[in-house]
Amino acid sequence: MKYFLLINEDQYFGPSMLEKFLENAEKPPLYVAILSRFSPNTSVLSRLEYLLIMLSTLPLGFLLKYSLCPLRPSWKKLEDVLNQYSIPFDSFDSANDAQLVEKISYLEASFGFSIASQIYTKETLKKMNCSLYNFHGGGLPENRGKYPFFWTAALSLQPEICVHQIGEQIDRGKILLRKELSKSANQSAAKVTIAYAEALPGLMLDCLKTLKNENRDECVESGFAPYRATPRWKDIFAYWFRKK
Repeated sequence: MKYFLLINEDQYFGPSMLEKFLENAEKPPLYVAILSRFSPNTSVLSRLEYLLIMLSTLPLGFLLKYSLCPLRPSWKKLEDVLNQYSIPFDSFDSANDAQLVEKISYLEASFGFSIASQIYTKETLKKMNCSLYNFHGGGLPENRGKYPFFWTAALSLQPEICVHQIGEQIDRGKILLRKELSKSANQSAAKVTIAYAEALPGLMLDCLKTLKNENRDECVESGFAPYRATPRWKDIFAYWFRKK
């Protein structure tokens, strides 16, 4: 069973999540690519928009806490964890970098896991020549889009992680596994984010077992629902008003 991992350059939840996964995985990934949260062609306006939404919806205490330390009390970085397990890795600004795609194609892997925010082009997916699975932080198809944690809290949706095949259409691939998370009476975007990070290592292990048993045929269609838009100020105000 040969696979690889594409992961955001998150130094808050990332190191402890990755370490917990590797501690329990029967086999480690052949290769890991650490990707920038934003692609090189992301505009300054889009980057600021993302940061403003995070600052507006996540409590200051939450942002300060996870800016200073990862999920567990450890100062390890993603690179430290990967070196500890002797896993080769590289960092890339773009998920569609030609060198990255070439490295993955040479691996001849059966599949890959993506815990990253960038979008893969049709050409990239074709050249990788294997199934790529995304760990989406919301229920599909009703919570498609870039901000599933916000919309889960704002609309009081069931917190969920959906593992789906990545295809040409965003968040529309067949679903391999889905896991419902605990739903609180007054859930916040911060609580949903933490629940996702804590559940992720176990779900990754479940996916390895499923794929090892070659149960990919059990994937089900995700159905169709509109792509949820980027939250606007009226959405953010409604979110905070709802919490009171």
